[in-house]
Amino acid sequence: MHARERILPELSDSLAAYALERMAARGVTFKLQARVAEAKPGVVVLTPAEDMCTQTLVWTAGTTPTPLLKILPVAHDRRGAVVVDRTLAVPSHAGVWAVGDGAAITDATTGQPCPPTAQVALREARLLAQNIHASLHGRSLTPFHVDARGALCVVGHHTACAERSVPLARHKTVHCSGLLAWLMWRGIYLAKLPSVERKVRVLVDWVIELFFPRDIVQTIDLGERRVGHTGDVSRGARLVGSGGGIMRGSRLTAVILCDLVGMLGGALTLVAGQASVVTGVLLGGLYGVLLALCVARRAVSPGAGLVWGLGDAFLLWLARPAGMLPVLRGGMPALGLLEAAGAQFLALVASGLGFGMPLGVALGLWGSLQPQPGHGRFRVPRALIVGGLAGVIGGWAFGTWMAQVHVFPLIAGLVHSDSPRVGVLLHGSMAVLVGASFGLLLQRDVRGDGSTMGWGMAYGLLWWFVGPLTITPLWQGDPLDWSAAHGAALFGSLVGHVVYGVLVGLVYAAVDRLWVGFFTDSDPINRAPEGPGVRVWYALQWGAAASLAGGLLFSLVMVATGALPRVASLVGGSSPVLGFLVHMGISALVGMSYGVLFQHEAPNVGSGIAWGVLYGVIWWFLGPLTWMPVLLGGAFTWTTTAASARLPSLIGHMLYGAATAVVFLVLERRHAEWLVLDPRLAALEARRRRPVGTPAPALWLFAIGLGVVLPMILGR
Repeated sequence: MHARERILPELSDSLAAYALERMAARGVTFKLQARVAEAKPGVVVLTPAEDMCTQTLVWTAGTTPTPLLKILPVAHDRRGAVVVDRTLAVPSHAGVWAVGDGAAITDATTGQPCPPTAQVALREARLLAQNIHASLHGRSLTPFHVDARGALCVVGHHTACAERSVPLARHKTVHCSGLLAWLMWRGIYLAKLPSVERKVRVLVDWVIELFFPRDIVQTIDLGERRVGHTGDVSRGARLVGSGGGIMRGSRLTAVILCDLVGMLGGALTLVAGQASVVTGVLLGGLYGVLLALCVARRAVSPGAGLVWGLGDAFLLWLARPAGMLPVLRGGMPALGLLEAAGAQFLALVASGLGFGMPLGVALGLWGSLQPQPGHGRFRVPRALIVGGLAGVIGGWAFGTWMAQVHVFPLIAGLVHSDSPRVGVLLHGSMAVLVGASFGLLLQRDVRGDGSTMGWGMAYGLLWWFVGPLTITPLWQGDPLDWSAAHGAALFGSLVGHVVYGVLVGLVYAAVDRLWVGFFTDSDPINRAPEGPGVRVWYALQWGAAASLAGGLLFSLVMVATGALPRVASLVGGSSPVLGFLVHMGISALVGMSYGVLFQHEAPNVGSGIAWGVLYGVIWWFLGPLTWMPVLLGGAFTWTTTAASARLPSLIGHMLYGAATAVVFLVLERRHAEWLVLDPRLAALEARRRRPVGTPAPALWLFAIGLGVVLPMILGR
């Protein structure tokens, strides 16, 4: 409730509008140009005439002078403040001065009343001391004038608004908001404290707040808990999970759109010589219709649509050319399903690029045009800058392998050059562009660090199909070659794209979180019950404990394959017992990283297993294929031969990930049980956990499926 036309009249219109927008986005309802006329039990009477039912009323009043001032024989203004002259002296009373909230002070230059802020009060006190000293020594007094240096306003935990005047141009101001403004406020507050002892005490208290929970001073009668409150939260969670997407009235339009895009994608594969009229155009249109009917409501953004399209395209490939259809026809090769999948590698690429990618993006674009309640505003600069930075770091890692195998001169050949420097420049530019496109497509879909790594891995796999297999030969004027043999020749590039995607996802999640904190908002209304340091410490403990189960399962595979002596060689030994101890130590470190990265990602055991398996597949690419050879004193070998030799380890990594994820979920839920005692904290935890209805199942299918299938069929 606010009596004026806008909140925070001390700040500029833009910052006041920002504060109003951020708090309204978190569920705070404002009523402007309204006053409280009367408060009764359960009802607040407003002016203009309106009754508002409430059980809690918090009233904040403005500053007013103490009534004791009215008994003084001096002039007063209409508020009861003592009237002073330009030098802060009380007229007609020599030696009497007044400052602060009890004085009616006007600026000697502008003639405007001075606001009752701490910034002005400090300058009043400083000038008053100077004028008293000057009056005692018979010197002239200085009129009071204040140049506003700016204003700061905290609107919640880790969020503030600030405007700061430019030192050499006082009429100009710089505005900022979010975490940056909050840090500025904290720094100024600390600097203004009167003594070193007080500053140290306050600073230590702020640091402790990061690692320990708040002191709870609320008592709850469990017998009077309102079930309807938590029920409302559950209904809200279901709305978020299934919400957005396409309304029923638009379902037919989405079906028609996907039908046309599917036929167009089939026509492109037909022109490229990779399909016939039946398998291309007709089946493309039918697949588009099925995709729209199945996932239209959940394709709420281009990124979500892309992941759904790719996952369904991979499922279509598994069911049609690689598995079910050959079995029904009785045409399964002698070597079984693996041989059939390798023979249909071309169909895999065509399904992803011709159907899954265009259909998913088109459906997601259509879904993003529909009303999306609860979705934040899409910010293009944030997507480009954060995604581009993530692309730079991922491209650096990928470039390490490219320099090792002398690929940069080949990349330079795309622009008719053979200079490695030109190749490095082209590779860096493409890495930045791919990273920026990751941000543009998936800004609204990424959540935690771990899941964003999965999104990055899937995006890296997609760009392996788009780049080396498709765009590069077309750019060079060569015919398309979507054969398994050509894919095997590019296997090193496949691993490089996976590593690039994982790093892009991880860096994007970390930098995007900083971006949101500094430039957008934090969480001032629903503050976490524990500090970030405590949450990370618990996640490390649970991850290490969960890794015991995963490490023991993985060790069975290592014993069966005789891999423990090779692990022992990491520390200069050869004993299987030493190898087992080293393996369990590495398992604990990987488990702790899982705990930190995948907090609040799994709403149930099934999704927890899927995230764990995906993390295991990621570590198979990062561990045995990349870091293990380097730690043994060699260079990483991203070849089909190395991948084939380490396929048993892939099974062990998947078992490790699944077991670790299940135990971690049990420990995480056990710790969170005390939160349900407070309905507000329970609702907060429910919002932090990934809701049902996101593209995560399609991500698991595409990333895990290709992460397992490609090394097997390309390494035959």
